[in-house]
Amino acid sequence: MATQDYFSLISIIITILVGIISWIVSAFLTKKSIKQKKLAYEINYFPIISKDFISNASKLKIEYEGELLPEPTLLVVDVMNVGNEAIENPPIEIRAVGATYVIPGYLEDVPPGYEDIWKLERTDAESSAIKLKHINPKQVVKARFLLDEFPKEPPLFVCPMKNLEVRKLDRIDKKKLFLEILNSMPFKFYPFSFIK
Repeated sequence: MATQDYFSLISIIITILVGIISWIVSAFLTKKSIKQKKLAYEINYFPIISKDFISNASKLKIEYEGELLPEPTLLVVDVMNVGNEAIENPPIEIRAVGATYVIPGYLEDVPPGYEDIWKLERTDAESSAIKLKHINPKQVVKARFLLDEFPKEPPLFVCPMKNLEVRKLDRIDKKKLFLEILNSMPFKFYPFSFIK
């Protein structure tokens, strides 16, 4: 092959590479510009006092506002906005399956100025609501509830809102979510780029 043929071949390869890179960049920017409303949540629950201790201590009674808690259980619900748009008034409700009572407790690590915007409210004996006037992208709401007994089935997270994607996180998803949040930032954390 002549030198001119090599230059022609190289210019064709460069043109193809520039086209592919341009397509990837435009697809990435288009994806980032599309508004996505996404919530992720995690639910865990733990007995506050051992069942054996309560059954052996016949004089021990634990009550909350006059309600007897035979097996007091802490219900931990973390809600994260993993989309790229603020979500206004999501109708989040935590429901117990069966006769278990859900009692609003408190919110942990509330950002300054959000004390009146984020609240917990009891809707009936078996359910409570997490009232959020809005939750910004990357914000996490840490809601804590009491259950009167250790549930036989996990409590339900319900949020019937139009155009909102809701997903439950498991332990594997937490790592993916962490990387997703890092990758969505305008600057990159290169030390984490090797994690897949």
